[in-house]
Amino acid sequence: MFGMVNADLLTLGTGTEYLPDPISCWYGYTRSASIYKAYEIGVSGTITQIAYQAQNTTTSAIPIKVYMKMTTDTNLLRAEHWLTLTYGLTPVYQGTIYGTTAGAWKTITLTTPFSYTGSNLQILIESNYGGVGNLASAPQWYFSTADNMHQNIGANNSPPNYDDGFVNSWRLMLD
Repeated sequence: MFGMVNADLLTLGTGTEYLPDPISCWYGYTRSASIYKAYEIGVSGTITQIAYQAQNTTTSAIPIKVYMKMTTDTNLLRAEHWLTLTYGLTPVYQGTIYGTTAGAWKTITLTTPFSYTGSNLQILIESNYGGVGNLASAPQWYFSTADNMHQNIGANNSPPNYDDGFVNSWRLMLD
């Protein structure tokens, strides 16, 4: 769910393929950044919630932080360090996500609503499961293809704050 005050819920992307990103315990620490273009969103307003569609059922508890920012960037042409991507940002959500249900949308209600005024939107999610992760119980999320619109970084045992991400076309569906 891409909930906006005074606006309909929007579904951005369609997909039948899935991956363990953006909310993950595949690795102990995962970082994910996606760009959604202004024309895809179509309206301005206050974003109060986002949701991703789960492919599988899990019971994992995954601590996350969600950041949002408007950007003039139209894609992610080069990988950037996580601390560069989130510099100066305050999380709009910080908490723990508990389990997923196959086929259902996992809704995250923002603790700090985000004022979206019509530029391209970047959503950044930091998963901090810890240790070496838990591959067997990692949630999988549906994605749609969008060239150079997503970056991910994963590492075990310590946060990959200074690692370069991997730019790809696996942008997560957003509802």
